[in-house]
Amino acid sequence: MEPHIHSDIRHGHIGLGRSLDLAHEAPGQGWLLSLAERGATVHVPAGWSSVWVLLRGEAQAGTPYVDIELARGQMLTWSDGPLRLSIRRDGWLLGFAAPSGLWRPSPALRWARPRMLHSRRREELRELRRLLVRLGRECRAGGASALLVQSLQDAVFDSQTDLAPWLERCNGQNTARKEYTLQRLLRARNVLEHSHGVTDGVAHLAGIARYSVTHFKRSYHDVFGISPGEHAMQLRVAHTWKLVTSTSLPIADVCEAVGFESKSAFCRTFRRSFGITTSEARARGREMLASA
Repeated sequence: MEPHIHSDIRHGHIGLGRSLDLAHEAPGQGWLLSLAERGATVHVPAGWSSVWVLLRGEAQAGTPYVDIELARGQMLTWSDGPLRLSIRRDGWLLGFAAPSGLWRPSPALRWARPRMLHSRRREELRELRRLLVRLGRECRAGGASALLVQSLQDAVFDSQTDLAPWLERCNGQNTARKEYTLQRLLRARNVLEHSHGVTDGVAHLAGIARYSVTHFKRSYHDVFGISPGEHAMQLRVAHTWKLVTSTSLPIADVCEAVGFESKSAFCRTFRRSFGITTSEARARGREMLASA
């Protein structure tokens, strides 16, 4: 019989300034966790998989590769190494974590989508949020049903349907190898996306994915349809526009945030990219905010 989580699930609430390290807890159990108020922190060890939904406020996820900011209405799935989650600004984070070997999709789902829980942030899914809240209620009432836990796991795996085309384009002699390839490429993609394209270069990304530079560039383009350099530039340009038009940061600070050493070079690049100056873009942003 395959290992699976049953009603033996622990429930924990982590409040103001408190922390919990799951590496020090009894192995072989799932945890339903609620983090509330500033400074509440949970450490999820390597070898575990977890899903988190931010119901209120802000939170930060610390990973071995990049820090990920979470805003209300976003969810995070993670299985690629240790994870540290902390509440910021009176947030409320709800999640389920368990050793990765205890995560199993129902047989009906196993051939329709990725079977490995992949690590990424995305907008929350209403059904997943509903199941997490319901699981919390059952845990507080004395125990969660195996059916509900399986439904939650299935909803998490089902949320990965959109990854199937990427998985299909991965190199590998079998599905397990393709899943491993996708995990490594998503690791680099996460670094790009959550650093807004400002990284130490393609060689650094290749090292994170544990590929040679040549193999990494080819694989990244084959799977995602864009080179890592082009993707970094797209993200950097989008972040630049957001900082100039939606914040009051001095242009010199924006320049530094997006990786430019020279303000004049930044301003020339901005005008070449958007067709207007930073001053014109900032004025346009204020007009849009006033009319909203």
